Amino acid sequence: MRRSRHSDSPVSGGKTKTARRSPRTRRHFQTRNRKYPKKNKHILQNVCRTCIVTMTEWQISISERIHIKSFYSTGITMSQTSPRKLAILVFAAFSLFIAVLNLTHGFRSIPGYDFRLRYHEVECLRQGIDPYDIVSKKTPSTEFALFGTPEAKPGVKTLHVYTPWEYTYFLPLSFLSERAAGTVFLLISTAALALAGVYSYREGLKIRHDLFDGIFTASAALFLGYEAGEVLIMGNYGFINAFLIILLIVTVSAGHDISAGVVWAFLMTKPQIGVLFAIPLLIKRRFITAGVAVAICIICTIPPCLLCGKNPLKMILEVPRGCSFIAEGNGTAIIPSTVFTSLHDKIPAVLLSGISMFIGSAICLILTWRLRKTSSWLAFFAPAVICALIWNYCKPHDRVILSAIQLLAALAAIRTDKKSVRVFSLILIALVAWPLMYNEGILTKLIRRISLIMSIYGCWMLPKLHLFDAEKEPVK
Repeated sequence: MRRSRHSDSPVSGGKTKTARRSPRTRRHFQTRNRKYPKKNKHILQNVCRTCIVTMTEWQISISERIHIKSFYSTGITMSQTSPRKLAILVFAAFSLFIAVLNLTHGFRSIPGYDFRLRYHEVECLRQGIDPYDIVSKKTPSTEFALFGTPEAKPGVKTLHVYTPWEYTYFLPLSFLSERAAGTVFLLISTAALALAGVYSYREGLKIRHDLFDGIFTASAALFLGYEAGEVLIMGNYGFINAFLIILLIVTVSAGHDISAGVVWAFLMTKPQIGVLFAIPLLIKRRFITAGVAVAICIICTIPPCLLCGKNPLKMILEVPRGCSFIAEGNGTAIIPSTVFTSLHDKIPAVLLSGISMFIGSAICLILTWRLRKTSSWLAFFAPAVICALIWNYCKPHDRVILSAIQLLAALAAIRTDKKSVRVFSLILIALVAWPLMYNEGILTKLIRRISLIMSIYGCWMLPKLHLFDAEKEPVK
């Protein structure tokens, strides 16, 4: 066994003796701890206290850094008063409820009958037949028939007329089954709706960097009413066109003329909506954008022409005849369908449609010219969005393109401190959406007319309000 070290200690008589230390075993430390319990207790308390203080400081530091990063560095604040916060949250919840309700109806009705018409038109083209020849009864067919006619019997594929370049856009979906293609189309519409909401949120946030401003503008832009449900149930292009209008505003504002031309070409799927955007673009001398859009529409007309063996120019000239054919059966927003159908025997439908087009385009030109000095492309495009619904044939579900007008009204309410402008903006948002009316009675039509008149009046007043000038400071 190993000997321990010795130490000398003085003793009486000058002699020293060696003291032997016991080894420091576990028993030694246990005895020592029993001898000095308070000292070890204090040490343990100090260690625990130090750890707790250190962890608390780290937590506070991390929380402050996250707060600074998420709010101060991005500039996001929450400066609204409590009543306004509550009102905005209630409005956002109501808007979200309507959107979810509409989406639910849309997913239950896959594929919608408008989508089926587009699907059958492209299927007809792939067999080498121009759908317009079926509609005009130039080419008889037992497989295809015009929608709503006696020939559209069970088992017969119904179709309608559309622009030839739209067939090229739709062609990839025709390689899927009808239900699978309808599902993809509905998902695209839903994504377009979501992206429009994201852009609206960012625009609202940009003004005062207030979180609730962003929530308000996104909710206003998506407050679309029952027409939105019709778009999804029918498989219509409404949501896609509403998003394309916003995307056109984004690309033009960023100075991307070629990208804007591509977007405008897709928007020209419905000429009665897309063509009026030529007025603001030409006033701002965006000739490249217009040229790119025209070139894409011409190029995309070639594949359908190759499929059915027609001249591209001949198919393009069918577009006005197709619009006249649609207007003859449905009337226009300016001339009610009842008046239109009673007059078209005495006055040609082409002339009645021309009158409507002239009035709508004239209003668009006058309003756009008044707004020519505005720095906001959202405000500058507003007349084209509104007049697209009155210058030619448009169904009620096409009103979802007024999502841009609702965003404009929401931004105006944020930018101004005038109560009259704020009240006007809120009333306009409510009338444009009108989410609680599901019938097509006189009151519904009257509200639609009033909302369009108010929108036109709002565009007329915008230059006097100076709400969207670049140098305008937002209201605090």
